[in-house]
Amino acid sequence: MNQVKRIEEEREKETAIQEAMGEILNEVKTWKREHPQASFSELEEQVLKTRKRFGEEMMRELLEGRDEARPVPGPRCPECGEEMHYKGEKKRRVVSSIGETQVNRGNYYCSKCRRSVFPPG
Repeated sequence: MNQVKRIEEEREKETAIQEAMGEILNEVKTWKREHPQASFSELEEQVLKTRKRFGEEMMRELLEGRDEARPVPGPRCPECGEEMHYKGEKKRRVVSSIGETQVNRGNYYCSKCRRSVFPPG
């Protein structure tokens, strides 16, 4: 990938993260207006929900640009050892300590075993 394209992708990623942060901040402000007498426990609960959502969004944005999410030469089928063929990207839900994140991952298929795999990442 040339440097101009890489810089453009980084700017797009930064813009997407800033937009997500702005949405989350607006939601927090709305919640604060709607709950002016919230207890400490309620405030803490809201902060934890917000932190979880922000972490999930950051994780999604960071995973989107990783090389593992892009097509690579076909891996070998774990069943028969034949080379698997790229079948495009599919959305996957990844669960981590941060929370659930949806990412697009390359999907590979073995026509002999009729098995699909997503490369680890």
